[in-house]
Amino acid sequence: MTLQLQNPGTKRVAFKVKTTSPKKYCVRPSSGFIEPNSVKEVQVIMQSQREPPVSYSDCKDKFLIQCTKVDGDVKEVTSELFDVTKGKEVKQIKLRVILVPPAKPPSPVPEGSESEPTSPAVPPRSAATCELTPYSSPSCTEQKNICLLSGEMF
Repeated sequence: MTLQLQNPGTKRVAFKVKTTSPKKYCVRPSSGFIEPNSVKEVQVIMQSQREPPVSYSDCKDKFLIQCTKVDGDVKEVTSELFDVTKGKEVKQIKLRVILVPPAKPPSPVPEGSESEPTSPAVPPRSAATCELTPYSSPSCTEQKNICLLSGEMF
């Protein structure tokens, strides 16, 4: 899945993506800068799991996207950039993971050939996919797995 982080403003923005399950998801890049009037794509990849989840609807995984304005001379994203106790204005959006079960595999017996002995077809291995949905935030809209952080951030 791809997240698109958009900076429609005139100042440079630093971002950081956090998750409640860091071993379950690979986020690249997990932090960085978005130049003014630019878009940054962030890949979120769910790692292969040993076993399918017992219930797809009980997923409690979440993501937090934090953004803050920074000066042009800042070269590295550090935790101090997002420290609200130091007077930093930090905007954040929480996204909830919704697991989507894999498609059902085709029947191993081709239709119309039940009388002929054939070896069963091996369906391709499929895995659950995930979708991220916002916690009713007006500054984030989810459309086909793309999350846009609009000008309402700052």
